[in-house]
Amino acid sequence: MSDSLELIREAIRLVQDAEALLERAERKVLDTEPIAPRSKRSRAVRLGPLPVALERSWKTLARGAAEVSFNGGESVRLPPALAELAKVLMSGEGASQDELAPWKSYARVAAVLEATMNHAITPEAVSNLVYRLRRAFRIAGIDEGLIESARGKGARIRLKKRWE
Repeated sequence: MSDSLELIREAIRLVQDAEALLERAERKVLDTEPIAPRSKRSRAVRLGPLPVALERSWKTLARGAAEVSFNGGESVRLPPALAELAKVLMSGEGASQDELAPWKSYARVAAVLEATMNHAITPEAVSNLVYRLRRAFRIAGIDEGLIESARGKGARIRLKKRWE
């Protein structure tokens, strides 16, 4: 019986050694430390073409709120701050390299919002507003991919050029 017990102990040690060797080999192959999990705030990368709004419907409501829809689809009711943000991101202000609304830097969006809303807005606050606008679109069933943001460029709503 002691021989059997000793064989089992030896097998356990061999399995533990093999696990350690596999882990070392994996690190050498990957040439990195274990990968940290994605943060909650990072978005998944979209595969395939990005959505484009060919037309939009805008209805101004009381106290600065608005209701907007794209391509005749679902509409979303936006509170005043998000309505102002959407208006800025859809505007034709600035130059565009493609057929879509131009990019607006967060600093520029902050300056425009500060002027229209009469209180201080920082670029960091604009980032938070963009997040809230995406969430409002998602809840209303509108493709949040219409809101595009990129480091160094700013943000825009992917609306075909046709400004009023």
